[in-house]
Amino acid sequence: MASFIHFVHRDPGFDMTHVLTFSVGLPDAAYSKTEQQIAFAQRMLNGLRSLPGVKRAATGMPLPLSGNQMSVSFDIEERRQPPQNRSHSDIAIVSPDYFSTLKISLLKGRMFNEHDDACGVPVLIVNQAFTDRFFPGENAIGKRIEPGATNGKEGPRLREIVGVVANARQNALSATPDPIYYFPYKQLPWGFGSVILKTSEPPRSLEKAVRSTIARLDREAPVYEVRTMDELASVSLERSRFHAVLLTSFAAITLLLTAIGLYGTLAYSVEMRRREFGIRIALGAAPGQVLSAVMQKAALLLAAGLAIGAGLSMVTQRLLASLTFVASQGTSGLLLTGCLILAATGFIAAVLPAFKAASIDPTETLRQE
Repeated sequence: MASFIHFVHRDPGFDMTHVLTFSVGLPDAAYSKTEQQIAFAQRMLNGLRSLPGVKRAATGMPLPLSGNQMSVSFDIEERRQPPQNRSHSDIAIVSPDYFSTLKISLLKGRMFNEHDDACGVPVLIVNQAFTDRFFPGENAIGKRIEPGATNGKEGPRLREIVGVVANARQNALSATPDPIYYFPYKQLPWGFGSVILKTSEPPRSLEKAVRSTIARLDREAPVYEVRTMDELASVSLERSRFHAVLLTSFAAITLLLTAIGLYGTLAYSVEMRRREFGIRIALGAAPGQVLSAVMQKAALLLAAGLAIGAGLSMVTQRLLASLTFVASQGTSGLLLTGCLILAATGFIAAVLPAFKAASIDPTETLRQE
């Protein structure tokens, strides 16, 4: 549960507010050539930027937080390796305004521009995680790598790293930011991917205008997977959310069984000590003393159970951490909250048997004797 809370609240590395995303399907017959696809994308972005309420427009494939990742091998010019030993990293294909639209910070170098096309120098932009892993302690700007991803015409080409950007998470469930290198979409036209709009109005309010704009360009191009970035992030956490709800349900059932078990144990204990409590009251013990005796036993049971349970929880957390990612932040608070809930539940479960013991009629007990 601490891991899920951590995933929900951690910084994704970009601005998710007022962002609308969608995909456009291009008919194969009309857009069989790369040049036709690029021309359509350019007209589309220009048309979308002119809409009231749209501040920026860009394309990207795959989108951050979507969970979709494309991993491609590459060779570093300075450290050539045989194909089987080459490093791998995620890639994305983006338009020049991609980083400014999502407010992904430029740390070094420059962003892509309209001159980074098929006629321009082959270039790449990498994220900070990429430089930390593959160029530790070095300035990655100006380094050249040869990606395995090609445009199908010229084969593998050395590409120069011209910029370093902040880490934007591609996978919401990754423990650490994944290394990724970005291609300008005009130099690797595998399709322009999804469209990203930065808006000044609620993103969903622009859906109708977006569909009309695309229809004016081509009525045969469907618009689908229309989502805000918040919705996309929510979908990416759907599986973890299901696990969290499932575990919460199990915890609630366990809490109920704990209360029933503790109540049954104490009620049985009181019944077994009925004669003792009756004699105590007959000899002058106050009902409050009997009540205190029962509650003390309940407190002893609770203290022993919580100590054992907390110890096992910490051992289990270390075991899970060795198998998968488990957030360390917030676990202490959740463990303390769980202990307090169990203590309160145990107290409530002990109250009824305690009052029953304090209300025993001593004359009835002695008559039975």
